[in-house]
Amino acid sequence: MQTMQQYITEMGLEYSQKQFDACLTAFVSEMERGLAGGASSLKMIPAYLDAQAPPSDGGPVIAIDMGGTNLRIALIEWKNSRMHFLDRRQYPMPGTQGNLERSEFFEQIAEYLLPIADQSARIGLCFSFPCEILPTLEGKVLNFNKEVSIRNASGALLGQEIDAALQRSGCRVRHRTCVINDTVATLLGARAQAVRDYAGYIGFILGTGTNSCYREKNTRIPKSEFLRKKKGYSLVNLESGGFAGLALNRVDQAFDAHTAAPGTQLFEKMISGAYQGALALAYLQDAARHGLLGQATAGRLPALSVLQPQQVDAFCLDPCGDNVLSQMLPDTQSRESAILLLNGLFDRASMLTVCNWAAVLKKMAADGKSNLPYCISAEGSTFYKCRPLHTRILSCAESQLNQRLGLAVEIIRAEESTLMGSALAALWG
Repeated sequence: MQTMQQYITEMGLEYSQKQFDACLTAFVSEMERGLAGGASSLKMIPAYLDAQAPPSDGGPVIAIDMGGTNLRIALIEWKNSRMHFLDRRQYPMPGTQGNLERSEFFEQIAEYLLPIADQSARIGLCFSFPCEILPTLEGKVLNFNKEVSIRNASGALLGQEIDAALQRSGCRVRHRTCVINDTVATLLGARAQAVRDYAGYIGFILGTGTNSCYREKNTRIPKSEFLRKKKGYSLVNLESGGFAGLALNRVDQAFDAHTAAPGTQLFEKMISGAYQGALALAYLQDAARHGLLGQATAGRLPALSVLQPQQVDAFCLDPCGDNVLSQMLPDTQSRESAILLLNGLFDRASMLTVCNWAAVLKKMAADGKSNLPYCISAEGSTFYKCRPLHTRILSCAESQLNQRLGLAVEIIRAEESTLMGSALAALWG
């Protein structure tokens, strides 16, 4: 009879250098194709903005963070090389408490901005929804999601609409808005607060979903006619959750087939919080069907329809504790086998996460390695709160990035990164 360790090996969950190297090669290749405008699972979207150092004095500027739950607004300035919040406000995100027409949405935004709108003509907007960033740093809305319901929003130019709504509300100042996405804001937030020099910056998010961004030389973005003839660098948003260069086993394929959008966001489905519990349940149920978790469990796990990431985390930390998996797995042997399987999933997720980082670092180090470390500005509840995954990511990063590739990294969590990143974008945009 097959053992759990043999099952883990068969499923490709066993961490190996060969797996890491194959994933890294595929990731870099997809990045190159995306930058060239070829067929690629990585969109490689230019932000048309560089990560310049903050000034010793500057501003004030208006920073806006439009998320799936809250709308945050701040007035920020730099004095003596330090960033200061002059005003900070938070509101429910318009569209979360009822369907709004496009004009109503922007009128609500203008109403919230009015108390500080006349204190700066520059706005930095972190927009956490599908959006096309234009070379002018304007943002064209593709659609809203994350429980934000706005009718007829597709095609709206965010900066233009906000300025027009403010004018209708009586504001006398005309505003220029620089639009960025949340991953770019995470990178810029770290850049705004840096207290030491780094060889470069990576913005990384691992929460409900996942994404990453980095700084690329303009001449290496041939798909952009605007950038390839321009000296300097631009930040690039990978949309890394879409990476499809993965070796999926039969459980992964069956799991993907039952998601809302089969064949898309495959990388995200393997590592992010939105799928973590459901993916773990799919593997546990498959293992139970193959008799790897004991006879008693075989009749119980198929009846479990939902498994939350927090429940997986709780079981891994205390297999005999008061949690749903402990109740489903009645004896020590079945629990130990389940832990072995779940650890395999965490091992794979950590390997994929660090592979993402390694691919970006290889691109950034193309002109030669630096003696300085690279800064990874990381955000997201899954990255920080899923303890079995977090510890494995740190261990994998040390072995693969530092020891094997000779690339030192520092992982930081910048304070108020999206607001501070938006403020920096407003200043330089």
